[in-house]
Amino acid sequence: MAVSLNGDGTTTTLICCSAFIPIYKKLNMNMMNLGVLIILQNTIMNLLPWGGPTARAMAVLKVDADILTYLLPGMILALAYVIFYVAPHMGRAERKRLGVRELTDEEIDEMTSVVDPEVSEIRRPNMFLFNGILTIVLIAWLVASSFIKAIAMPPLLLFLVGTCIALMANYPKLGDQSKRIGANGGDAVQVVILVFAAGVFMGLFQGTGMAEAL
Repeated sequence: MAVSLNGDGTTTTLICCSAFIPIYKKLNMNMMNLGVLIILQNTIMNLLPWGGPTARAMAVLKVDADILTYLLPGMILALAYVIFYVAPHMGRAERKRLGVRELTDEEIDEMTSVVDPEVSEIRRPNMFLFNGILTIVLIAWLVASSFIKAIAMPPLLLFLVGTCIALMANYPKLGDQSKRIGANGGDAVQVVILVFAAGVFMGLFQGTGMAEAL
């Protein structure tokens, strides 16, 4: 769920699969359960205003982040269903099938250690608390903006400021900042292209009269 906050399904799948597939293989757990849990959580979190589907709908329908006010109750109920029913049910079923297995410290270290030097280079474990607080503040501010007009800020400006703060705090060198922007810019570009495509599609429908005819 936390990984899905970025609104990009591809990134979420890559991160979660990279983290959990070794564990599932080691314990001989059912991979289908992992896929179901990732898809369920990611589908719900993708409804956030900066996620692909909602961003396209907002652009076409010309609405702002206030749409989160209407989506949030359903999202909370759906997340509660997945977290408190689906996941525990799958876990109990796997425990019944496989039993309880104790892993040694060596096995745990083998599954959790980072061997890729590029990944180790960009990690900032000492900034975990700062990054967590920054993320919570941004999300809380975005949600509160839908209810409290006095502190309302455009989501674009809010995330732009948050991104700048995160980059400067985690990667003080300008070269490192450029690399991080380049590495993650592709995900943002995909959403922008899809929003433009949705706008063009709706423009054709409305401009040619097909929308009224339908």
